[in-house]
Amino acid sequence: MNYIRTAPIAVAIFESNPVLCEALCAALSQQSGLFPGQGVWSDSGQAALSSGEIPDVVLIDPLALDAQPSAVRQNAPDSALIAYFAGTERERERNCAKASLAAGFRGLMTKQARSEEIATAVLMVSRGGYYVDGSFSDMMLQSHSASAGKKSSGALLTDREMYVIKAVARGMSMKEIGGELDLSSKTVETYKARASSKLSLHSRRDIVEYAIRSGWIQSVA
Repeated sequence: MNYIRTAPIAVAIFESNPVLCEALCAALSQQSGLFPGQGVWSDSGQAALSSGEIPDVVLIDPLALDAQPSAVRQNAPDSALIAYFAGTERERERNCAKASLAAGFRGLMTKQARSEEIATAVLMVSRGGYYVDGSFSDMMLQSHSASAGKKSSGALLTDREMYVIKAVARGMSMKEIGGELDLSSKTVETYKARASSKLSLHSRRDIVEYAIRSGWIQSVA
């Protein structure tokens, strides 16, 4: 099935079931702003569309394709990644979801999600944000359980620190946050460092997971 590009966001779908892949391409092609197509691996092993174009977003089921999330990240260095699971092997999928986040994926989805929800996820991650399907919320709530006994973020952070850490969780850069607050990037970085220290967060991944557990990043369950 051929698709004519009519929008700037190119989406490569890596799916072992060709019928499901074609159906998803057809559904997403109806969503404004998306150009979906079947994903292929180039001769150099890089993720691409059949046209050879490098996708803005890669939607992939690592388990079905027997692919390590870290390897996918290496082969799609310029694309935002969404892990896309069947929802039938919960333990394996939970482990793979964690590995995907650690590898730099920005989205976690299940194949039961509506095409509108998948489109929302694609748009969000293409803009630097994160999107986690409600099916994985419990995994995030359980992660880093040692932090459960800490004070609430509202009791720990100042209003400015809270604003900055939430913006970082949504994928905004220091420059973008500074533009919103009329502050220098260096000052924003200071607020981020203070907030991260108070919450015992050591990386952007930690910030994102904390944001999900705190309900700052939500999806349709």
